[in-house]
Amino acid sequence: MLRVLNDLEEVQSLRRVRIFLFSSAICSMLFYYLMTALNSSYIDDIRGRLAISVAALIFLVATFFLKEPLKWGRFLLRLCTVGFILFYLYLLQLNHWSTFHCWSYFVVASIICSTSMTWNNYLLHASLGLGGPLLLSAMSPLTPLELLHFHAANLASFAIIGVAVHSNTQYKQEVLKLTKNLIEQSKMTALGEMAGGVAHEINNPLAIIKVSLEQMERIPLESSNDKEKFDKLADKISRMVIRINKLTSALKDFSIDGHLQENRSHNINELIETAISLCHQKFKHTETLVHFTPLADTPMLKCKSNQIVQAIFNLCNNAFEATRNTSSPQIEVKLVRDQHDYIVHVIDNGIGIRSEDIGKMMEPFFTTKEADKNLGLGLSVAHGVAKAHGGSLSFMPEERQTHFILRLPHSLT
Repeated sequence: MLRVLNDLEEVQSLRRVRIFLFSSAICSMLFYYLMTALNSSYIDDIRGRLAISVAALIFLVATFFLKEPLKWGRFLLRLCTVGFILFYLYLLQLNHWSTFHCWSYFVVASIICSTSMTWNNYLLHASLGLGGPLLLSAMSPLTPLELLHFHAANLASFAIIGVAVHSNTQYKQEVLKLTKNLIEQSKMTALGEMAGGVAHEINNPLAIIKVSLEQMERIPLESSNDKEKFDKLADKISRMVIRINKLTSALKDFSIDGHLQENRSHNINELIETAISLCHQKFKHTETLVHFTPLADTPMLKCKSNQIVQAIFNLCNNAFEATRNTSSPQIEVKLVRDQHDYIVHVIDNGIGIRSEDIGKMMEPFFTTKEADKNLGLGLSVAHGVAKAHGGSLSFMPEERQTHFILRLPHSLT
């Protein structure tokens, strides 16, 4: 879900960059006509305004073709806004600090500072907006009192804008931090629910290992039959150790922060089996029948394995909750492949989803269960994981059974 929030922030930020660049191109020329029309004695530089307009339009077009449009867009917007401030400083000096142009500079500099998308951008723009006139003050025809009024107005304006920009930056950071904590809390809740089942899953093979070792100690190994018994017990111990190792590895991967993991090629059949195994004891306790249909070959997907496991685990866990009060609970997990994607179908015969909840069910913190028992992050996290891997998570509302489809592009391999 953090990735979803970051993607949303990037889309909105890129849109703002493009709007500001387009506005810069238009406003540069519009201000020329307005200012010359309002004040006949006003001196302007049409070549400078044309240069800013053309540059802003070129920067705008460039954001549609660059590989990292937001990163470069912010840099190009910074160049454009710095150019605007320097140009208006030049016009301020050219017009001998006339009252008309003092106020036009003040307005333009304030608008430019308010477009700052990051705190560092604001500091750069405010430093130029405040520092430029201070450096040029020695050449100003204004009296000390007039200069004091001008600089005080600038300082007050930039201070108010700075508080708003800084507060907005802190708010975004706190939202991301809170969301991350809630996701981790949701994961820890899931781990807590699994703890009893995991203990049972580990204790069973450990008990088998213990009994097998005791039996092995009593075998004299004097005949081929004794050796055969010994080999069978050794094989049983080996299989139990592998079973425990798979379970503990799955739990370890599940608990790792997905942002710290690199994309690697994984067998998606095994990832699905891992997700189902994490719910195994829960399914077994309620006699929920789970049927997994894997692909026959070895389907490899380049991904962050723990994120894929978590997404499928969330879908299986949701299916389990939906079938809890069903007389014969059944969950089907099916992996198929088309030309572009691996498609994971998760189908259950539970209570279904109300039509009024379909549009909201993938929103963060939406839940139909008691708030203290569920944070409502399961589907939103799975949806975020799908998007982060270039895929999608969808629901089939026209079917009688609850049917979710997780698509993951195999072109990533």
